[in-house]
Amino acid sequence: MFSVDRGQADTRRSVISLEMDNKHEESLTIRIGGHAVLVAEGTLTIDGK
Repeated sequence: MFSVDRGQADTRRSVISLEMDNKHEESLTIRIGGHAVLVAEGTLTIDGK
């Protein structure tokens, strides 16, 4: 698990947690968490294999 700490600690602190399950399969499971306000939603598809 990774954590990204951004912003000003006293006014706009933002901590994002990121966890990935790499099981050497075709798909990769990624979980992103933290306190947030939803501004967009979608699906990312990466071609190349």
